[in-house]
Amino acid sequence: MRLLVAEKQLKEFEDAFWASKAIEAEKRVILSAVSAMLIFAAATQGYWLTKSKLWESLALFLIAFTLFRPGFWWDYIYPPLKQENPIMLVAEKNIPVDQELRIVVTGETIDGKNVQKTVLLPLGDTGRLLQAGIETRIENEKVYIDNIVFGSQAEKMGLDFNWEIITVEVENERPPKQWMFIPAILLLIFLAHGQLNRRKFHS
Repeated sequence: MRLLVAEKQLKEFEDAFWASKAIEAEKRVILSAVSAMLIFAAATQGYWLTKSKLWESLALFLIAFTLFRPGFWWDYIYPPLKQENPIMLVAEKNIPVDQELRIVVTGETIDGKNVQKTVLLPLGDTGRLLQAGIETRIENEKVYIDNIVFGSQAEKMGLDFNWEIITVEVENERPPKQWMFIPAILLLIFLAHGQLNRRKFHS
């Protein structure tokens, strides 16, 4: 009985913890969005703490964009996806459960055209390719589609027999994109210092 109560309390604590994390994330998003809008307005008007020079207005546009879309720059530093060996599919290792698996395939269509495309396959709660309608085989250290289940998701996506699975793209573990706020804020401080000095000089 005590064990059940302890497990219930632990579950309630975990739910409260993740709920607080979600609220903090929402607050950060709202704060960055509001700040970006104010900075964008200052850039379009050409006036912030004092009348802005052209390069200062351009810098304010850059800061506003970074606060709106930090992931734009972060994707160049840390790519969101990394490529894995498709043999992991056959070994069924590191396959996500209740997620979509992104694979790159190539093969010949009925019309005789060679195509290459990327597809997202839902794996369901088993984390197996068979649930998406694909059976695989290995030849010369390459992974091929050996069979497509009729009416499956794989068939609906246009996959066919003997197509090669070139690679598997999985999410890359990377630091939070909000780190891009740091250089944006430093640049904003630099602009504020310059404009305040210029305003004092003219006053």
